[in-house]
Parts: sequence; C-alpha cells; structure tokens
Amino acid sequence: MTKLPIKGQGIVVFKTECEFSLFNETNDDGLHICYEENQTIVTRILNSQKLTDKNCTLKTTWFSLDSQNKRFYAGIGEARLDTVVYEYQLENTKDNKLFLESLDHIKVYDNSTSLKPIRLIRDPITKSIPMLVRNTNDLTMDDVASGNYLPKPNLSAMSQKLYDCIGGVKFVLDTDDFPDFSKAIEYSISNPNGWCYKKLQDKSREFNPDKPNLLETYLRITLGENKKTITKELKISFEP
Repeated sequence: MTKLPIKGQGIVVFKTECEFSLFNETNDDGLHICYEENQTIVTRILNSQKLTDKNCTLKTTWFSLDSQNKRFYAGIGEARLDTVVYEYQLENTKDNKLFLESLDHIKVYDNSTSLKPIRLIRDPITKSIPMLVRNTNDLTMDDVASGNYLPKPNLSAMSQKLYDCIGGVKFVLDTDDFPDFSKAIEYSISNPNGWCYKKLQDKSREFNPDKPNLLETYLRITLGENKKTITKELKISFEP
C-alpha cells in the first residue's frame, strides 16, 4: 500500500503498464484501473461501473486523479496533456467530489505481488506545461498569463542546473566552425533518408508498432563523454 501525498489528487507513474486500485481509508470503495484488449479500463469499486474512454486503445503508464475537477487522465511516457490517451469526466456533483476526495492510498497488482509506483506527483494534470523557459528578469506578466513560458524557478533543482549549463547567450548550435548545424539537424529530421528521421520513426513505435506515438518521441544526444549523468543534452522532437 502506498499513500497519496494529498487525498483525492495526484499522478501515479509506473515504469510499465500496471494493474492497480485507488482505495478510500476503509477499502470499501475506490477506483480499479486495469487493461482489457490493450484498452485502459477504470471501474468504480462500489458499484462495478466502468468509466470507459472509447477513444483509448492503448495501455497507459501514468494516471492522474483530479477530485476538484472530477476528471481522470491517463497516458504514455511523460505525464502531461500532450501524452494523454485516456480521459474521463465525472458529473459535477457533490457526491462525486466527496468520493474522489476520500481516495487516499494505492494498491498495485502484478502476479499477486504488491509493488510500489516508481513516482507519485502531488498535483494532478490540469493544463499544458510550457516547453519554453524564461529567466525571471526576462519574464513579463503577459508571459505568465498566456501560459506560453515556464519561469525558471518552477523547474526542479536538477532541471535548473541543466538550464544554467546550456542557457547562456553564447551557448548556440550555429557556431563559426559549423554555421549550418541547425539546418543540418532539420534536414536529417525531415529527410526520409536522414539518420534522425529513421531513428525518430523507430522510437515512435516503441510502445505500439502499429500506432506511432509522435508527441512523445525525441532524441537525446550527449555532448562530450557519456558518463551516464545528465550534463548537457540536445533534445530533438519529431514533427511529421
């Protein structure tokens, strides 16, 4: 059994798809999450009601519980709106809110062995997280209101360290000795014969060979010696 940081909310992240339940304190009600024919199925334990998203045809690796908005999300890869493949909206009633707020712990099933999720995130997914980061001195009120930029202090300590390593004005791809570096990358991504294109195509089918996951596909290329620690990296996303 694993406790949620806050009752009724949070994100449960697993390394691979996993069957699990979210229970209330008395273990007589909750949500059971499992997979049937590669589809994510969420079932209310008290009355066996299935809360199914007909558009979801994949197994998921994370689950977001949001009692305030009475909403569930589930997805593959990084926990964010861009990778959601399952969504369910409960009716906006007081009973539903109280039910979700009663959920406080997780039980995971894997061949009858109880396992812990690899990560618990306190806050559920409610909106998209910006992919662009700005320093405090460069951030305007409009930037924050629009949600187009993430303030640097909102990054984790490790991410701030990485940002500081590569965020300087002189840290650029196009240098004097290779002024067309960024164009070469773009060409390799867009050209079907390019190394980047082929590698991104392969990675997009990592979870499901028949359904490429384009939004969660990228290349991470280490600069310098690979010491199995994140120092400086180039992240290349795939956009067909």
